Amino acid sequence: CDQIETFEAWEIALNTKSTPSVLALSRQNLPLVRKDFRENKSIKGAYLVNKSANAKISLIASGSEVETALSVKSMLLKRNIVANVVSIPCSRLFDLQTENYKNNILGDKPKVIIEAGSTLGWYKYIQKNDMIFGVDSFGESGKGKELFNFFGIEAKNIFDKINKKYFK
Repeated sequence: CDQIETFEAWEIALNTKSTPSVLALSRQNLPLVRKDFRENKSIKGAYLVNKSANAKISLIASGSEVETALSVKSMLLKRNIVANVVSIPCSRLFDLQTENYKNNILGDKPKVIIEAGSTLGWYKYIQKNDMIFGVDSFGESGKGKELFNFFGIEAKNIFDKINKKYFK
């Protein structure tokens, strides 16, 4: 999601001797999401970018989509709806964590997953009433912003659908 998370993933890859590692990086210019780098928050595969005890919803994303989740969070906050944002840089590591840790990260409120790729591996984290935004087709090309609009994974569309479903 940003430079700090990239360095954390690189550190994990260097220290992991038993499995291969891949760093899939975006060509997008992404803002610095985190300022704290004393603790490797990516080591457990997922972490709360922000946590609020009175959150009404959890926005879950990986990589560059964390920026989209933070934009949706800001839009919701303008309506006095508090959201937690979760970054999942490595679902494989996250899946190895205790149920208690996973439940603490994902929360018990409605969950919305934002993924600019296939949604296939994300369904294990959501329930019947949760939402997932992703790209389950192939063959489109264009500028990133245009494709996000085309596939409905831009912040405004996600915000509108969340409002309609959960916060009428």
